[in-house]
Amino acid sequence: MACYFILGLAQVLYQRVRRGPQWYMQPGGQAAFQQWMQRVAYILGLRITQYNRPRNTSTLFIANHISFLDIVVIAAIAPVRFLAKHTVSYWPIIGTLTALSGSVFIRRGKRSFIHRVIEAIDLALRETRPLLIFPEGTTGLGDHLKKFHTGLFQAAIDSQTPLQAIALRYVRNGQADRTAAYIDKDNFISKLIRIMAQPHTDLEIHFCSPVTPDEHTRHDLAQLTRRQIESALGFTPLHAGA
Repeated sequence: MACYFILGLAQVLYQRVRRGPQWYMQPGGQAAFQQWMQRVAYILGLRITQYNRPRNTSTLFIANHISFLDIVVIAAIAPVRFLAKHTVSYWPIIGTLTALSGSVFIRRGKRSFIHRVIEAIDLALRETRPLLIFPEGTTGLGDHLKKFHTGLFQAAIDSQTPLQAIALRYVRNGQADRTAAYIDKDNFISKLIRIMAQPHTDLEIHFCSPVTPDEHTRHDLAQLTRRQIESALGFTPLHAGA
């Protein structure tokens, strides 16, 4: 597995040199990165059940967040860039790969930085490749949704970009898969070893109906996409202010 990650890093660096800093915006670069992520998903033993299809034009994807596997799964299906916590950039190899593939990293809680991040998202959404955010801002077990941070939804309004919610669920023996979840004080390397030690990891990914930002506030969009994810996963909706 480590050898494959290193090979993937070499391939991404090659694409960057060959196609330039914006290699990930070109069809050939997108296809190469997506195929690599599909191979990573296979090596990790991910058995993906997909419901519906993602938009393949400029879209702001909104997903619940459970694990670093989320990035692998979604990137294996859709040619997408990610908005991720700055700590992801420090993950061995995966952090480097996501950075080189055009991901935008955010240090949450830095209010002075939020405006610049929204501007970066707005610029990314005006290009043709979709962008994904995890509005919970952190990972969870996957048995319920946390509060959605609404600020970043403003970029969809400013750029008039459609949104599409993505619902993820990792399942083992009919329950949320604790091994797949990256929470509490989990260590990336030990977690990766545990996942690879399993014969397979089962998960569902639901692509919900797209939503246009017309006449919606950022709070409206946050609650609407959250309800879509809750519905897809069969969760009982919480109060709108939760």
